[in-house]
Amino acid sequence: MEEAFFALSQSPTHLPIHIRMAEILTAENKIQAAIDKYTMVAQTYRARGELVRAGRITQQVLRLSPLDVSMRSWLIELLVEQHKTEEALQQFFELADTYYQVGRPGVGAHHLFGRAAAGAGKQRRAELEREAAAQVG
Repeated sequence: MEEAFFALSQSPTHLPIHIRMAEILTAENKIQAAIDKYTMVAQTYRARGELVRAGRITQQVLRLSPLDVSMRSWLIELLVEQHKTEEALQQFFELADTYYQVGRPGVGAHHLFGRAAAGAGKQRRAELEREAAAQVG
């Protein structure tokens, strides 16, 4: 970990260093600290517009904390932004299962399903518009 802190002092915005630190924290069984570090990395990737990387890191958080409904909801939003409708719907079902496991079936699920469905609708409309433009052109 000392080496990671040294590397971080040399290049604080280099996210792979932060990822390595989260991996070390996980190995040391400091799960909440690892989750916090991974979450910061995912948020930074999203702010940079690197949605695929943000999603990958968010999935790492969910491996550590599978019942984290806020991170799963955040992943659904990322997937919808990327027009990955099928993956978003799969995560929605995982979210619904999580709510069921914690004894709160249906809480928040309608809102998230609506967002996922809206994203799917936008994607389909865009596909139809592209097809129509190709036929006209």
